Amino acid sequence: MDVVRSFFHSLKLVGSFQIIGLDSKHILVRLSSLLDFNRLRLRGNYLVRGKLLRMWKWEVGFRPGHESSITPTWISFPGLLIEFSGGLKAFASRFGTPIQCDRPTLSFSRTSVARVLVDCDAKQDYPEEITISVDGLPTHKQCVVFYNRPWYCDTVIS
Repeated sequence: MDVVRSFFHSLKLVGSFQIIGLDSKHILVRLSSLLDFNRLRLRGNYLVRGKLLRMWKWEVGFRPGHESSITPTWISFPGLLIEFSGGLKAFASRFGTPIQCDRPTLSFSRTSVARVLVDCDAKQDYPEEITISVDGLPTHKQCVVFYNRPWYCDTVIS
C-alpha cells in the first residue's frame, strides 16, 4: 500500500485522495477532485513498479473478479450544425453518461466536429447515426463516430 500511495503522490493530483484496500488485488481510490478523477480514468492503465494498475469507475454491485464494461469513450459528431451545439450533451447521453466536451468543442475553435467524452457500456451496440428533432419533428440526421471504441468480452476461458 505504501508503494501505491507513493505512486498517487507522484501524479501531482489537484485534490486530495484516500486509498482503501479491498482485497489483495483491489483498492478503492477516493478522489476529492473531478478533474483528477477524469484524468486518471482517461489514461486508464498505469505501471507501478512493473505491475499493471487499472483504473475504472466504481459501480454499485462491484465484485472482485468481475470487470466493468463501462468505459470512457470519445464520441464525435462530425458536421454538427451550430444551432444544435447547445444540445450536444443531450445527444451524447443517448450513448451513456457525458463526462466532458473537448476544448476545441467548448471554444468553437474547431466547428467541423464536436467531441464529447462519454461513459459508454462496451457491451452495447450503438447506432452510427441519430436523428435530431426540434419540437418533436425529425429535422436532421447526424453521423456519430466512436474513437478507439473498446471491445468487451465476458466469456470466461478456463
